Amino acid sequence: MMSRVIGRVRCRLSWFILLAVPAGHLCAAEVVDDLGNVHHIQQPVDRIISLAPHLTEILFALGAGDRIVGTVHYADYPPAAKAIPRFGDAFNVSVESVVASKPDIVLAWSTGGSSRSIDQIRSMDIPVYMHEPGDISQFLDGVERIGAAIGESEAAVTLTTRFRLRLKEIGSSDRHTRVFFQISDQSLYTVNGEHLIGHAIRHCGGQNVFEDIQPTVPQVSKEAVLSAQPDLILITQLPGTKESDWFEEWRRYPGVIDRVEGIDPNLISRAGPRLLQGIERVCGMMSEMGTAEH
Repeated sequence: MMSRVIGRVRCRLSWFILLAVPAGHLCAAEVVDDLGNVHHIQQPVDRIISLAPHLTEILFALGAGDRIVGTVHYADYPPAAKAIPRFGDAFNVSVESVVASKPDIVLAWSTGGSSRSIDQIRSMDIPVYMHEPGDISQFLDGVERIGAAIGESEAAVTLTTRFRLRLKEIGSSDRHTRVFFQISDQSLYTVNGEHLIGHAIRHCGGQNVFEDIQPTVPQVSKEAVLSAQPDLILITQLPGTKESDWFEEWRRYPGVIDRVEGIDPNLISRAGPRLLQGIERVCGMMSEMGTAEH
């Protein structure tokens, strides 16, 4: 494989195509994002804007945290991320602040809801890399493409290789544990099998009781959950906070529901490096249930 190193950038043909540039000039990268958009990005990338908390986590994990010049609310991990200027949230981004920061690239989340702002940023000829992983494998491929886009291919491949190796260790093909994943305290919202969390449940050997319904994040009724008779109910719960009333409510049905547990949404709901910890947690609970049954 042909490769060329310029500063921190490894121009690897496996991730992008080198453009014809005179010797001593910047390396230009052709990168395809998760939505199929093609971007030509001049290297090195020194100024990055991240428009989603999980993208901020990815950038820090790749060693590029010091190059983030703007992010959004709730980008709180690692702790250093809290010091980065905020340009809005998932639904409302300050286009003026983004443009004024003169970024080399903007990383955005397609499902985040700020499509109008993203279109405006893109109209300013600023590269906007769209991240939208459908499953765990696509998530890891996306991390590698982000690494290539910002000149951190080696760090990205190291991260994803370790991630994949650990997944092999904790995965299971035994789909006997029926799981209901609850992502809302107010109304009963869950995920289907197409959601990244749904793929995590399947990887751990679980059977999502609402795997086949639409949309990707459907609202269900209490009666539907009880009728599905899940062995395990997982409720998103921030560490150190009081359990929602749903924990007590579900535990009223011991003959229908075997176990109710909380899980940190920042680990399982964010498509970042800590997703591995969330999957390990889910797999661990299912493994414990399997051991108890035997």
